[in-house]
Amino acid sequence: GGAGLGLIEMARRSGHGLRHRIANRADGTPLFFLEVVLGDVAEENAGQALDALEALYAGVERQRLIMHLRRPGSPVVLDAVQKMLTEDLDLDGRGDARRQAFLAAADLMGSMCEDGADVDRQGLSLAQGEGDLLLDLECALSMPRALELQAELDVLNGLDQVALRQRYRKAMLGEAKGVGSGGFAALDLARHAQDALALEVGEEKAGRTSVRLQAVI
Repeated sequence: GGAGLGLIEMARRSGHGLRHRIANRADGTPLFFLEVVLGDVAEENAGQALDALEALYAGVERQRLIMHLRRPGSPVVLDAVQKMLTEDLDLDGRGDARRQAFLAAADLMGSMCEDGADVDRQGLSLAQGEGDLLLDLECALSMPRALELQAELDVLNGLDQVALRQRYRKAMLGEAKGVGSGGFAALDLARHAQDALALEVGEEKAGRTSVRLQAVI
């Protein structure tokens, strides 16, 4: 069938056998793990690799993660996430607002990356909350940029929805002071979030600091 052809094609393109495992959850539900190997794996133990995959899945399930991006994402990836938000996860009519909030967070992540962020210390996650979805953006920035972002969010969190819409219109016309590309993305995220945006700024190390921005959408 179609699934069998897909497996054959994955194995053919990777040049390796497909690693797989069936494990049982606590409730007896079986889980099927499949790993497609790319590149040279001569020194890698297949069993250990599947152990790591199973541990990764357990962490994802524990944190109720829906997806995690290490980088802002290509247009194809962003389109797929938008479709997921507006179709698969739109159980309460808020799919479009969530889609726009996600795009704003991806834009904000992109502006942070352009600021020289460490790729190994960044990520954009989407997780299931209690009736809401949780956006979590992590990045490493220079301390001045982190403080600038904190100041931007303090201003936005002090505005109600009417004031946010007015500020957005002015930003669209280029009239809002202090709203650059990153500031515009933060403004758009604040407009579509369900609550105030939260920002954690870590200690400065080697001229960089870790920041974590969270939004309920």
